[in-house]
Amino acid sequence: MYRIFPFIFLIFLACSEKKVIIEESKFIDILSDIHLAESLTDRIDTSVLMQNYHYNHFQEEIFKKHHIDSTQYKDSYEFYTKDVIKAQVIYDKVLNKLQERLVK
Repeated sequence: MYRIFPFIFLIFLACSEKKVIIEESKFIDILSDIHLAESLTDRIDTSVLMQNYHYNHFQEEIFKKHHIDSTQYKDSYEFYTKDVIKAQVIYDKVLNKLQERLVK
């Protein structure tokens, strides 16, 4: 009986963990920054390994800028992309935001 208790406790702890979902408007800003970083790293004329290094650095800076961590980003991405229509609306707003940046 005492050997089962730690496993039950861990299962309970895992199930009770609440996911933090980023507000939609902030998530749109984050996605815009991430897609801009992807575009920048694609233009770097180096190896794929170096491109990944630069992208990871950009991603860390984006997370710092928006005061989030990778878990919050992942949980929010999963939350917003569960609904295809909602995801389409979000990505339309991301595209509009990126087009606005081009004009400036």
